[in-house]
Amino acid sequence: MSYETCASYCSGYNYFGVEYGDECYCGDNFTNPTTAAPESDCYFACAGNSSEVCGAGNRMNLFESITVHTGPGNPTIAGYTYAGCHTDSVGARVLAEQYTYDNAMTVEECATFCAGYTYFGTEYGTQCFCGNSFANPTSEAAETDCSFLCPGNSQEYCGAGNRLTMYSKS
Repeated sequence: MSYETCASYCSGYNYFGVEYGDECYCGDNFTNPTTAAPESDCYFACAGNSSEVCGAGNRMNLFESITVHTGPGNPTIAGYTYAGCHTDSVGARVLAEQYTYDNAMTVEECATFCAGYTYFGTEYGTQCFCGNSFANPTSEAAETDCSFLCPGNSQEYCGAGNRLTMYSKS
């Protein structure tokens, strides 16, 4: 079990939770009263991803489901191809040649700002980065990692913390 596996299994429900390291539960509401327990009470490693914590005895890591994109939420940009969700780091930016910030960022705005560059990407909802090559290593991350909606267009995704929604020249 992992967060991603349980979330996928519970798609269509409002909530999902993991317990005992390998159990997954789904639901649209709470049938019994519940209270938050200290985070330290949840210490069982997830059987499918030991870097995640999957509850404990009578303790559940609980998540509210969100609608997640798998590509269609990424607009088509003339001359560019969607390249996926990629890792990035504040101290070692992947696209380091140009940068802009806008509280109303959209993918189209970033594409216009980065016109002429080989790559562009949005991050943390409001940031836009450009480059002709990768200044630092990156790897493709799960699509669900790039979950911040663009503040200028809530139908688009603009990366997340240390996650870059990236496009490359076609």
